[in-house]
Amino acid sequence: MGTSGATTGQIPSIVKIETSDIQAAAARLMADQHPDPYHAGDRFLQAAGMLNLDLRWFWGVPGADQTGEFNQVLLAMVSAGRTAMLFLSPPPHPKGLWRPSGRGVEAVAEARRALWERQGLLEHALPCLATASIHPGRPGVVLAQALLEPPSLALVEAFAASGFRRLGDLAYFRKPYVQSIPASLLKREDAEKRTCWPRGVEVVPLDQVGMRPGDNSTDRLLAEALERSYVETLDCPELCGLRSIEDVLLSHQSVGTLDPRLWWLVFVHGKPAGCVLFSVVRETDSIELVYLGLGPELRGYGLGRSLMNHAMQRIGDLALSARGGDVLHGLSLAGGITLAVDTRNVPAVRLYREMGFQRTGIRIPLVKSI
Repeated sequence: MGTSGATTGQIPSIVKIETSDIQAAAARLMADQHPDPYHAGDRFLQAAGMLNLDLRWFWGVPGADQTGEFNQVLLAMVSAGRTAMLFLSPPPHPKGLWRPSGRGVEAVAEARRALWERQGLLEHALPCLATASIHPGRPGVVLAQALLEPPSLALVEAFAASGFRRLGDLAYFRKPYVQSIPASLLKREDAEKRTCWPRGVEVVPLDQVGMRPGDNSTDRLLAEALERSYVETLDCPELCGLRSIEDVLLSHQSVGTLDPRLWWLVFVHGKPAGCVLFSVVRETDSIELVYLGLGPELRGYGLGRSLMNHAMQRIGDLALSARGGDVLHGLSLAGGITLAVDTRNVPAVRLYREMGFQRTGIRIPLVKSI
């Protein structure tokens, strides 16, 4: 395979993936998952169909041999909050059908060409996403991101060459769900102890916010709580300001199935200063901690632990009483409770470990405003 394009500044030939090309494109995207890339690609397409994933934003660099296969591909999964998650084709499986053919100088040339093609795909796709009519009244993606499994050096290099910024690594944690004693069966003094907050602090589930006196605009109160929690945050601080707070809130609301009983606002003397947001993820039979954040005035008092314990107790109570039509009805929660946290956020990592969460993986996050 020649490398002249990678050295002369030419743009690689890029096509939008059509229905007739989808199997070959999926095979290239999943080529590191199985020695037979088409087997892995078919499994991906089956899962995508079951989950109703939108595969419209899919591009590829066709192979030069006219076989219908692709050298590289890029899939963008667009979500609420004008965000796109990007998936670049990885190096093929080391024992697979598409192993690199060259050695020495030829291998270096192949790697250079792959970088050039991946970078070309990124630089072609981002303007398309930025101007696309994706959400009514809110056109275009404003933030592109990727989550890579380490080491993924070839992919990290491609994203970096296209101006993506690497954040602190994300650690994924999981804790098995264990049903605690229902609050209704606790002694009165024990039940009160579980819900006793520091003076001036009030924790209100979202479905009850409208019952409080005064302003009951939940989105505005949530936005204020989020903004307060971002002050000197240790959790991916580089993300602050890359999107509007309205887009951030839409992104949180789109995770799993939103149940306002599982979102809590934290008030200090009547002002929103933090929140804890859980969502139901039926596909994995789990509950996900979407976000936990506290303003500076609430930190250092162990309130994060109290909020987590309160939330998990309440989730257990709701799961036990769930009936037909309830978001929690029919869930065993075999997938447990899951979350992701910036590894640089040492206090949060320590809290989750002490609460019995076990790390299940690490991802490399990269982001770019577009």
